[in-house]
Amino acid sequence: MKALVGDSNDPAVPAISAVHSAAGGTAVVAFSGQGTTVFATSNSGVGVDARSKTNTGLAAASEQGIAVTAAAQNNTAVFAHSESGIAVDARSKTHAGLIASSEQSFAVKAQAQQGTAVYARSEQGMAVQAAAVKGTALLATSDSGRGIDVQSKSNMGLVATSEQSIAIWAKAVKDVAVRADSESGIGLMVSGKVVGAMVSSEGIAVRAESTANTAVHAVSGSGLALYAASEQGMGISVSSAQSIALKAEAKGETAVFAVSDSGPGVSAHSTQGTAVMARSREGIGVSASSKSLAGVSAQSVSGTAVMAQSTQGAAVYAQSQSGRGVYAASAQAVALEASAKNTHAVFAYNESGVCVKAVSTKGTGLHVRGVKAASLEGDVDIAGNLKVTSSAKVAALDASATDGTAVYARSASGVGVSAHSEKSMGLVVSAKKNMAIMASNETGPCINVVSASGIGIVAQGGYRAACLNGDVEINGDLVLKGSQQSSGMKIVGDLEVTGDVRLVNADCAEEFEVADAQAIDAGTVMVIDGEGSVRQSTQAYDRCVAGVVSGAGSFKPGIILGKQQGRADTLPLALIGRVFCKVDADYGAIQVGDLLTTSATPGHAMRAGEAERAFGAVIGKALRPLESGRGLIPILVALQ
Repeated sequence: MKALVGDSNDPAVPAISAVHSAAGGTAVVAFSGQGTTVFATSNSGVGVDARSKTNTGLAAASEQGIAVTAAAQNNTAVFAHSESGIAVDARSKTHAGLIASSEQSFAVKAQAQQGTAVYARSEQGMAVQAAAVKGTALLATSDSGRGIDVQSKSNMGLVATSEQSIAIWAKAVKDVAVRADSESGIGLMVSGKVVGAMVSSEGIAVRAESTANTAVHAVSGSGLALYAASEQGMGISVSSAQSIALKAEAKGETAVFAVSDSGPGVSAHSTQGTAVMARSREGIGVSASSKSLAGVSAQSVSGTAVMAQSTQGAAVYAQSQSGRGVYAASAQAVALEASAKNTHAVFAYNESGVCVKAVSTKGTGLHVRGVKAASLEGDVDIAGNLKVTSSAKVAALDASATDGTAVYARSASGVGVSAHSEKSMGLVVSAKKNMAIMASNETGPCINVVSASGIGIVAQGGYRAACLNGDVEINGDLVLKGSQQSSGMKIVGDLEVTGDVRLVNADCAEEFEVADAQAIDAGTVMVIDGEGSVRQSTQAYDRCVAGVVSGAGSFKPGIILGKQQGRADTLPLALIGRVFCKVDADYGAIQVGDLLTTSATPGHAMRAGEAERAFGAVIGKALRPLESGRGLIPILVALQ
């Protein structure tokens, strides 16, 4: 049986109306053992109007039936207001806690100043089901408590639909705007033209948990699928054990839009399913921004962490001032997968922290497809494969960093970085104070770059242009630009280049075995000894001269031949090119262009004043004068 029944056809008369005085107490209290606790219908007035100053506005409980069911055609189905208690408290063991529908106004309108606006629990049915045709399905506001708090064990936690307006409008000042939990059903499901708007000043805007199903499912026809904003907490926090944590679809707007001043914009976790799945036809798939933490933070054990698709807008747009723009982690699948047809698949911006961090143990770290696949301003940290493909006249991947590494890639058995371009550069990176590219691989290619008509890799770095541990395969030109203190590119593995290799540093050197190598300085003149190794020169016009030890002054070897790792008894000798050399001008002043030969001063060259004796003993030509004494001058190596 129904505990409380009300029916009204008068616009000015609610079906059920109760106002409690300031003395304290609940405005409406109803309990039923087998049937609906509160049942109210109205054609033109409010279905249920309950107000209390010191306690719950509407409290209803049912063991086997619906706790509250209310319907209204022209007005609010359920209106509850409380100054210090819960506005609506509905509980049922076997059916829905609260069912409300309205054709032209709010299905549920709840206001609480100090407590939760809507509180609903159900063990076997939906906690809250709200539907509206022209108005908002569920409006809940709270000054100090939660806006909406619902929980269901075996069904959906909260279902709200609106055909022409916002499905859920929830606002909380100090707590969670919406919390919806379900053990085996969907935590929160909203659908409509302008779907969800959740705002919290100090707490989480949206928090949803589901054990066996989707935590949040939002669908929109023309507006935002899910909008969440928080000043001090998370915008959206969702988790699911076996399904998608956050699923959003929108036709003409952003699927997921989340803003947080101090917490993550979107935080999603899934054990076996996708953490975040967002699709939009004309807008952005996921748009999240945060001032101090990650814009989007997603983790998945066996599914994709973030999957976003967009036809005309960016698939993923993330912005952060001091934290990561996008953080995605997956144990067995793609960490971040994004595709867009007409614009960036991934657009990430960060002022001081990592722009994009993608971690995958067994799958691809970051996979993007688009006209310009990725535009990243800030650090990119990827553990796993990076695959970037571009068919237009733009770079497949363009990355830059001011203080940190532009691209950092690490892989245990797959490709660290793979970039392909048909008409432009495959990979363009630059860094001012650190390495432009840092890539390592234990068993497979470290970097695979393919360019059909443009440069394969362009790297600029203040410290190192690139540091690569693993094989490097490049089809196209390789350009490395480093400062004088830069060590250029380090490659541990094979290097295969079908194109130009442009070396910025000075000379071509070769490793030679040297007796007492630790005592020999760069710039020392070396001669061949009787054992086939080299030693410091000690006599004038020695025809056994071999070259000059490379690396002195500001000149570094551009290429070193015969490099042997782990040997301390070898030194690089400059065979051709520019090198700084020790000279002794006491044998004669040295002018620019003078031929140089060995001298009696150990390890020093001198001006070759005797042409006949100099034949076969010339080291090179002086590039700088020295009037007297000993010094270090640049020379052009030209053994004769």
